[in-house]
Amino acid sequence: MTYIDISTTCALYGFDLQARTQKSRHLDVSFFENMEVTPEHPLIIEARVERFEEDFAHTMAKLLCGKTGKPIATGKHIKTLEASDTGLDSEILI
Repeated sequence: MTYIDISTTCALYGFDLQARTQKSRHLDVSFFENMEVTPEHPLIIEARVERFEEDFAHTMAKLLCGKTGKPIATGKHIKTLEASDTGLDSEILI
């Protein structure tokens, strides 16, 4: 469940140029297989943002066996976005 949470959070940071505070509102995970992660059986994590609005986002992630490609778990994560009070300038300089 932690991998789903972290990977969807990271995916969302790529969309939110204001770097706002993210709050989890719903996290749903379905588990399919058990797998021990080893150098011979690596874990692949795929995460994406399915919907991005002004103050909320729907994200999802898949955990896959790196050797077989079989799904281990999938998850959906809904988050709200709030203005961040970090004191940092949120402008992007390119």
